[in-house]
Amino acid sequence: MDKKNIILIFLIAFLLILSIFLLQWRAANVVLQSSGDSYHIGEDISGRLSIRIDNNDFLEARTPILVALIAQNNSVLTTRTLSLEEFIEEGDNRIAKIESDGKQYYETPGTYSVEVERIIPYRFSEKGEYLLLFNVFDMDLTEQREITVS
Repeated sequence: MDKKNIILIFLIAFLLILSIFLLQWRAANVVLQSSGDSYHIGEDISGRLSIRIDNNDFLEARTPILVALIAQNNSVLTTRTLSLEEFIEEGDNRIAKIESDGKQYYETPGTYSVEVERIIPYRFSEKGEYLLLFNVFDMDLTEQREITVS
């Protein structure tokens, strides 16, 4: 086999591997935000959880979301699992779904927010460090915020 054939085979293999990688890669479709990192005993958790849908994004309505409040000893104080559809319905900015291949999707670009206390109502009763966790499973995106209660 001469050098030209070896180079051609290597180039074809490289392009094939690169195209497989590019077809499987996708950018993050959501931005997760929360606020409220410092509280006093007796205060309710507050802040906003937000998901942003960008142009050309299609998020399945059944996508599971987890919101949890975890104490410093790693005990889960409160948690809620909901679908993207339920998250959108809890918020102030509701949008229509589209249907494709028997599944429902959201595609309208924008930011969709829900008050934390609407999803996990909680009143802090002890000082310490807490962790607010917001996870979109299918997209493997997690936002976590440390919270200090004094």
